[in-house]
Amino acid sequence: MMDGIIAAAAKSQAAVTLAEISATATQIKDWLVTAPVQTCSGPYAGGVAGWLDADGTASYAYGEITGYWLSWLSSIREECADVEARAAAAVGFLRSTWSGNAPPDTRLYLHPAPPDWRNRAVFTFDMAMIVRGLAHAGELVGIERCAAVARQIVPWLVRCIGADGALLTHVQLGAGSPLPCRWSTQPGPFQAKASAALLCAPPAWLPAELRDAARLTLDKWAGRAAEHSELHPRFYALEGRILAGETAVPDLAGTVLPSDGRLPEDLSDPAALVRADVLAQAIRILALVEGEEAAAAEARTVILADALLNHVDTSGAVLFRRGTGPQNVWCAIFAAQAFAWLAARSAGRAIEPSSLV
Repeated sequence: MMDGIIAAAAKSQAAVTLAEISATATQIKDWLVTAPVQTCSGPYAGGVAGWLDADGTASYAYGEITGYWLSWLSSIREECADVEARAAAAVGFLRSTWSGNAPPDTRLYLHPAPPDWRNRAVFTFDMAMIVRGLAHAGELVGIERCAAVARQIVPWLVRCIGADGALLTHVQLGAGSPLPCRWSTQPGPFQAKASAALLCAPPAWLPAELRDAARLTLDKWAGRAAEHSELHPRFYALEGRILAGETAVPDLAGTVLPSDGRLPEDLSDPAALVRADVLAQAIRILALVEGEEAAAAEARTVILADALLNHVDTSGAVLFRRGTGPQNVWCAIFAAQAFAWLAARSAGRAIEPSSLV
């Protein structure tokens, strides 16, 4: 793989080098474990932020991102001395916030904030990422401790089984107008990731009806990733297929890659801005391509890696948009894994697809 990346870099206009790839992976990881992305006190202690505001403080604690955090921590447990303590705090946050009769807000704001429509529903995708994070955290803090928290969440996932037996995107809480029409609120191929994530959990954690719903949802959206013009959910769909055991392919569901790697957020809008998480998602998928198609993936990966570097500031934080804030936590988790995987492939080390956050 190292020779392939070097050759691809030489043929492209990208300036990225193997040294930059390795250094950036470490820099982002260091930012994630030193910046205040995990709340230390208060009712949401242990929860992980969606992003840091301009003053460097967390804006809100986010259950979905806390699930990603747990999955990511399990993948770096040999590299960080206090992984177990961080994981324990995150599991404690989930136990506390899911202990009531109603689910917690999707975004738990730490400061006064306007009403957020996301807090009028509980989302299948978010819960699935939490359950998968708990499954990973079992290796760090004990499987029964994590199973107990999963048991608080699973009944709400069961409520998200639709009349057709497949998973709904969400269940709205209370009366009120329907949620805005977004990819996250409409059935679509992105649900493959939530379904696959649930099926990665220990079988004993899920009732048969929920496992059946996850399998049905995977089958329902198989081969349909390109139906999403927005690349974030399109790549979620591809990630779901990978977590379900399928082989990664380099065409990214027919996504045309611009020569400068600046993938627009929405293919239906050429003027759409570029998101760091989308670039990192594409890199991770391409890093998993094997066999005869690997060479085509390598050339694309170098261009994307060079574009993603432009989202990393001098502190190691990853900016959602190039050159501007906020310092986004899930973008940083995705990017840390993307650069770490490229470094691993360059060194000839295997990558485990099941560790994809």
